[in-house]
Amino acid sequence: MGLEGINIIKNIVERDIDMLLLEEFNVSSEFSSWFRSTTFAKRKASDCIGAWHSVSDSELGESDLIVLYEDEFAILIENKIDAPVQPEQGNRYIERGGRGVDEGMWGSFGTCMVAPERYLESKKDSEVYDSNLSYEALKGWFTQNAGVDRRAAYRTGLIMEAIEQNRRGYTPEINESVTDFWNG
Repeated sequence: MGLEGINIIKNIVERDIDMLLLEEFNVSSEFSSWFRSTTFAKRKASDCIGAWHSVSDSELGESDLIVLYEDEFAILIENKIDAPVQPEQGNRYIERGGRGVDEGMWGSFGTCMVAPERYLESKKDSEVYDSNLSYEALKGWFTQNAGVDRRAAYRTGLIMEAIEQNRRGYTPEINESVTDFWNG
């Protein structure tokens, strides 16, 4: 039978998608331009300076990704596959964005949730963000190049697996050693 019938990744986690997006923002001007024009269409085009993962604030929590453009506009991105919404998470993104302006890290900002369509439609918290982008839209971006580029085909497959995982529902994996540790 071989390995052909086995998924490349057993279980997609949000960090997998974070890393995929982080790489695209940092290496593909086409992707970063497309993302900005799709999520914040009313803003003028500007080149991406770079993107950062897991940027933390001791009081306001963590942003999954922050993307900064040359016009000093930052997009603070929350990525979800199927994990439960954290209390006030969207509002903390807004507060972190404001703090970034106050501290001179960027001149203006927008918040964006990236998730499967099904997640965006079912979670009220997604409405708090300035913009939403579905995994299905990301899949569309990668699919444009999938016929000629193995890398794009691979990325399309990862996004498709994350969408399918969301459809199946959240199933936490129990790690006995971690459970034993917390139960003391």
